[in-house]
Amino acid sequence: MSDESYFREKALEKEQEANKENKKFIEMLKGIFFIAGMSILNRIKNSYSDLENDEEISYSNMKKLLKPKEISEFKAELSTFKQEIEKNDYFVFQQRFNGFTSQKDNIIHKYDYLKANHIINRETKLLTEIEYDVNKVMANFESLLSVYLSKQFKNNYYQNFYNVFKEMGKGTTDFKKLDEDMIEKVLAYPWSGANFSDRIWSNKEKLIETLREELVKHFISGEDYETTAKRVQEKLDCSFFDAYRIVQTESSRIVVEADRESFIEMGVEKYEIISVLDSKTSKKCRAEDGKIYEYKDIKIGVNAPPFHPLCRTTTAPYYDDIGNYGKRIARSADGQSYKVSVMTYNEWETKYVEKIKNKRR
Repeated sequence: MSDESYFREKALEKEQEANKENKKFIEMLKGIFFIAGMSILNRIKNSYSDLENDEEISYSNMKKLLKPKEISEFKAELSTFKQEIEKNDYFVFQQRFNGFTSQKDNIIHKYDYLKANHIINRETKLLTEIEYDVNKVMANFESLLSVYLSKQFKNNYYQNFYNVFKEMGKGTTDFKKLDEDMIEKVLAYPWSGANFSDRIWSNKEKLIETLREELVKHFISGEDYETTAKRVQEKLDCSFFDAYRIVQTESSRIVVEADRESFIEMGVEKYEIISVLDSKTSKKCRAEDGKIYEYKDIKIGVNAPPFHPLCRTTTAPYYDDIGNYGKRIARSADGQSYKVSVMTYNEWETKYVEKIKNKRR
């Protein structure tokens, strides 16, 4: 195998390996979101039960004030919420790298305000409980993803040195050792106008507002719990997909960032864009495939992947003295891999995909 072909295959192997690891992480994340969803649906069900016992299902009844006993129980619940947030390391990433603590402070301030208030209605109680569940799941998501991406960065960084030593028999064992501050700065960089933490908390605000609007609409129309629960579950599923998209996209970026750090350390000056040769590849990635750029000019999202959410494109080191020969991997419509000569996406599509289409006519 030529050196050039070797690095292309390694790049795609890393992309496939990252996808496998991402699937495991997402399965674990799915469980966390499921538990939060069950808690939210249970709180809504309890609110329906309270209304059915005392009144009819309507928004005006949801706006009615809590009774003294209910207020006392709710304030005890608020104390538990506050202790949970203060006790756990929620919002740690955001506090350290976004330069503010407003997310945590605002939530605690809200709980203190409600505890000091003696006039609270049913709607406020339900939305506060739902917001607590959403805050908790998003905080866990942020914490777990921070650890996961950090590990992924380290693994890819050191794996690149090993791959170069193994294939080319050159390099140095005196490479820069990674430190946690550097890795976390990479994680915190707002490459697309916001970092992953910003996006998580932006999605949190969107979800809470969406659930509020959905509940108000259902209480106004007087719909039953089953109808409301179905619609709420749909909104929760959309929120999980947003989380899935963050994981996949940030993972793609971290692999490229690790490539940049390691190959620059090895004195590599250029990189090649490697897109996946199959029908799912976006127009942008098709056009970028095979292009060569210099690491000193790299800009994630512009001349390096991810070029869009859920991007599967990656990069490989490019050496002028190796030449453009060897093989690369393509994927058929049923997902099977096969090797083709080195060519760009557009050349592959013309030679293989269009040829198959013409035969079928």
